[in-house]
Amino acid sequence: MKYPIYQLHLTDEQYNLVNRVGWAEAEERNPAVTAYRATKFRGSDKWETAHFPHYNKVAVCEADNLEHVFAIMNHWQEEERVERLAKLHSLSVGDIIENPVDNRYYMVDGVGFTKIEVC
Repeated sequence: MKYPIYQLHLTDEQYNLVNRVGWAEAEERNPAVTAYRATKFRGSDKWETAHFPHYNKVAVCEADNLEHVFAIMNHWQEEERVERLAKLHSLSVGDIIENPVDNRYYMVDGVGFTKIEVC
C-alpha cells in the first residue's frame, strides 16, 4: 500500500524570526512556528486541526502498515520504496502518515501512532 507522508518544515525566514525574538514571540507572530513547536515537541498531545495547513506532503512510502512505514523512513534500507516529493527527514514525532487502509491520518508520537483529525 502507498502511505502519504506529511511533514512541517520551517522556512529560513521562520527560523530567523525564532532566532531574533525567541520561540514564544515567534509563535505569537507566526502560526507555522506555533504548529511546529506544538507537534515536534509534544506530538499529538498538542495537535489542532489548524496545524495541518502548515504541513506538506513530502513523500509516498510503499509499505505493509504504519510500523513498516516507520522502519523504512528511519532505517533507509529500502529507499526504493520511498517516492520523494519534497525536502524530507526521517520520520519523527509530529510527522503525519495518511493510512490508505482506513483513510485516516496518524501522527507519529514518542511511542506509536495516534489517530488525528486534519479538518
